[in-house]
Amino acid sequence: MINQVYTTVLSILNKESRGYITPTEFNMYAELAQMGLFEDLFHKYSKSIVKQNNRLYNSEYSDIPKHIREVIDIFTKIERNVLIDRGLYYVNDSTFYRLINLDYVGVDVEEVSKLEINKMLNNDLIAPSLSYPVYINIRGNYKIYPIGISPTSFNATYIRKPIQPKWTYSVVAGNPLFNPTAGDYQDFELPTSMFNEIVIKILSYCGIQIREVDVVQATQIMEGLNVNNEQL
Repeated sequence: MINQVYTTVLSILNKESRGYITPTEFNMYAELAQMGLFEDLFHKYSKSIVKQNNRLYNSEYSDIPKHIREVIDIFTKIERNVLIDRGLYYVNDSTFYRLINLDYVGVDVEEVSKLEINKMLNNDLIAPSLSYPVYINIRGNYKIYPIGISPTSFNATYIRKPIQPKWTYSVVAGNPLFNPTAGDYQDFELPTSMFNEIVIKILSYCGIQIREVDVVQATQIMEGLNVNNEQL
């Protein structure tokens, strides 16, 4: 998909007489666009759940929350038998984005606030236990109570960040030519259904505001040129 996004962006820039962006600039904008759209998924999901609860969405093909969740699920990872050091779960994955769930021998560990944990620790009736473990977030790491639970019994489910996309190329006759066989090549991880959104987002970084229909038209033009070239 990344090459189609690249050629569509260049086509629209040319149409708008906005000049040219280098592959390096494109890759920078592509990373920003993918991460921005990725983060927007969580806001869209929350809003769609509210609308669904208000019966503004139907099921099946118009089940918007389900469709958004399927995209988010692409980035879901499960780390089994996570290492717990003195009650702390240290996140070692550089792509880590958001913790979804911690469980201990099939028992979910519930997140509580720092204010709540202080109250719980000072009240034997509601204190954390093996049957009711809890955790707090400490600057991206997670402290689990009661401290001393076996370090090999936890499973962590979390959302990772998408891998940075990279349009790779070889220089032919002074011009960059797409080369998907390069070792550092990386396509977008967002699904093709978000193609238009990615193009629009990248163009916004180039200072161009367009409608989705403009992306469709530009894509059709590029596809027509490709067909013509294949017939030569």
